[in-house]
Amino acid sequence: MIHASIILTLSLSALICVMGILSLYRRQQSLKRIVEFSESLRGEDLTSPRERRSWLRRWLILSGFRHSSAPFLFLSSMVLSTWIGLAILLTLYYFEIMNAFTQLFTKVPGSFGWGLEVMVSALPWILFCLVGGSPIFVVRGIRQKRVSDVEQDLPLFLDLLSTLAEAGMSFDLALAKILSSQPSGRSLTKEFRIFQREISLGISRLQCFRRLSQRLAVPSVSHFTSAIIQSEQLGASVAQTLRRQANELRHRRQENAMHHAQGLSVKLVFPLVLCFLPGIFLTTLGPTIYQLVQILGGVLGSF
Repeated sequence: MIHASIILTLSLSALICVMGILSLYRRQQSLKRIVEFSESLRGEDLTSPRERRSWLRRWLILSGFRHSSAPFLFLSSMVLSTWIGLAILLTLYYFEIMNAFTQLFTKVPGSFGWGLEVMVSALPWILFCLVGGSPIFVVRGIRQKRVSDVEQDLPLFLDLLSTLAEAGMSFDLALAKILSSQPSGRSLTKEFRIFQREISLGISRLQCFRRLSQRLAVPSVSHFTSAIIQSEQLGASVAQTLRRQANELRHRRQENAMHHAQGLSVKLVFPLVLCFLPGIFLTTLGPTIYQLVQILGGVLGSF
């Protein structure tokens, strides 16, 4: 009965995912020509109607998956991973693998054995959730790595831009000089190359900066683009703005490092209590407790 309910529940979830994939595919086909026209317009935001209406596509774009079939492939991988997790779950229950483990812990006396039994019985469902949600974890990890790469490359990038701008180069020439010496595989370099191509297509500089901020959605880049846009509108010096942004970004990174360092002592409490203190107590008090047990055993044995 339990196996039948498990199969029914997971089959319904997989069917819902398949229906979502089919509806998304039909929607992409119906909006394909409209999106092509909207993206070809000058001054139009990169967040096309398809991107604004679909949070899934927006999330995938921020993670670097910008192909039109990325949502379809993501949902397909979700269905495939769900069925793989279902196969693993049914295999564990059908061959009664987990029952063999739970019977081992039933012989452990007290509530400790009951807790181990509950943990072992929940292990197949935890494994199912990990396997079924593996595409989400992969995309989330790629997004976090992308943000960390941008945060790591941006200070040096701004320093180089400000140095070349103070030397008399224009922003476009300094950007081209820096991009020619940077590795092409970095996320920030890719986005600035897209920025260059948009400038060459005749899109306004302010609009290109807004698109750059929307494509990355990183707070440091948003602050940088906002300052550049403001300096462009007010006619301020770009070199001074870049130098100020580089100093502020470096200061924010120092503050974040100090904040993490201050919280390190609190984070070390749990490993210290769970891992180090039991070993220390065992090595220091163990011989004393052993001798005390022997003394008590001898005293009680004499009676």
